[in-house]
Amino acid sequence: MRKNLGKRMLVIAAAAMMLAASLTGCGKTAASDKGEVVATLGDEKIYLKEANLYARVTQAQYESAYMAYFGEEMWTVDMSGDGSTLEANVKDSTIENVKQIHLMAAHAEEYKVELTEDDDKTIKETAASIMESWDDALIKATGADEKYLIELLGYSTLADKVYQAAIADVDTEVSDEEAAQKSISYAFISTAGTPAEDGTTTALTDDEKAALKVTAQTIADTAKTGGDFQAAVEGAGYTVYDDSYGADSTDLDAALIAAADALTDGGVSDVIEGDGAYYVVKMVSTADAEATATRKEEIVAERQNTAFADIYAAWEKEVEFKLDEEVWATITFDEPIIVAEETTAEETTEETAAEETTEEK
Repeated sequence: MRKNLGKRMLVIAAAAMMLAASLTGCGKTAASDKGEVVATLGDEKIYLKEANLYARVTQAQYESAYMAYFGEEMWTVDMSGDGSTLEANVKDSTIENVKQIHLMAAHAEEYKVELTEDDDKTIKETAASIMESWDDALIKATGADEKYLIELLGYSTLADKVYQAAIADVDTEVSDEEAAQKSISYAFISTAGTPAEDGTTTALTDDEKAALKVTAQTIADTAKTGGDFQAAVEGAGYTVYDDSYGADSTDLDAALIAAADALTDGGVSDVIEGDGAYYVVKMVSTADAEATATRKEEIVAERQNTAFADIYAAWEKEVEFKLDEEVWATITFDEPIIVAEETTAEETTEETAAEETTEEK
């Protein structure tokens, strides 16, 4: 939550059941229709239907992104590198999100937030739109209907109001000096070695590194004399990377930043020896107004996330969360929601024929 405001909107997308009655014109789904209790937060019951819905939506999103690359075995892959399967990671984050949803909503009265008639109208329109956009497979997997989506969207709106109220006193003033950003373009020439199929890396020889350094120097010389940095980099077979940085930036190589700081607008560096790479950098702007404005927004968001993370941590200490592992284990991703499309030989032949016909015209 401290790192990703976008994820916060997913986290609060279902807020606590106890507050569903505050949604104007919408009845609360009966507990008997929500399946087993999968967890409790203090005295509040959290039902499997809700957790399943978020798990299935996330499952569909991941399958859309990765099924074509990993196939149906994708859920057994350790994508995070921590020894856990993708399924385990997604389920862990899903149930943690559900916990956050309910814990946030439990503080709505404390912050004096409630849903308005305008909220109600927007919620109903959004629920109808979702039902129209979801295909039959996703609707079946989630068990969703329009009434239940209205309930969850009501929770989402309510919980977001809790968040906004909780961060209302965070300082949103950021000085130009604090947010100041410089923008650069640079060439990255790796000296880290050649990866092998077994996962190991073969280190470059001194001669190979020397040859790469000559290439980097050629890029620098060409850019300085010709004035076209992009042409110089791409002409050598490399890609131009654009970025911006400020005094608090840590994601760029320190040697790259130091060399860039020595340049004025339009200036190009000599070869920079970085960590596992050679660089050549061009200073695009020592005072990028657009990047600075964006950084101001990021700084405010970081302050808000930090403030809310502290508030949330205090809430966690006040109430016990218990997960029924046996019930939660009934949710698996063995059956895909998104089926990877396969191109048949017949389809390929038809497409090729169509292309040939077009070319003849």
